[in-house]
Amino acid sequence: MKKLWATCALTAALVTAVSGCTVVDETVNVQGAPPASSAAPQDSNYPTVTGEVDTNLVITELMGNNKTVTTRQLACSGDTAVAPSNIPDADEACALIAGSAKLFDSELVPTDNDACTDTGNDIIADVFGESRGEHVRVSFQRNNLCNARAWDKLIPIIGRG
Repeated sequence: MKKLWATCALTAALVTAVSGCTVVDETVNVQGAPPASSAAPQDSNYPTVTGEVDTNLVITELMGNNKTVTTRQLACSGDTAVAPSNIPDADEACALIAGSAKLFDSELVPTDNDACTDTGNDIIADVFGESRGEHVRVSFQRNNLCNARAWDKLIPIIGRG
């Protein structure tokens, strides 16, 4: 299975290189899905980096039964957002990251009937990249009350869902 995946990825990269096309990860509306939120700006209004970028993250959000996909970027130099950041309140997100070393240390909690009641909210946010020298690869969900609390702490970064 890994060989098949690697072969497909390599083939796609070669076709892209040969055709001279670039691959752009944009908001994709699946047929029947509600339109993507206009809350995620497409262009960066943040300054070009003049110092070191210590956080560079990609945030992908999957919403609803049809999984509407929204992808955003966050780049920080200290507690200040820089281009190509394109999330609302990116400066607040960078300040949140700068203020917490264990911000992305989170594991999804299974739904149970006692403490983590199901919310019926089918939203997933994947965050990956690097932050302050650490590799980040974490998922957040709003599927139960426990996971929703973890999500709410990161609203400046992953949005309200």
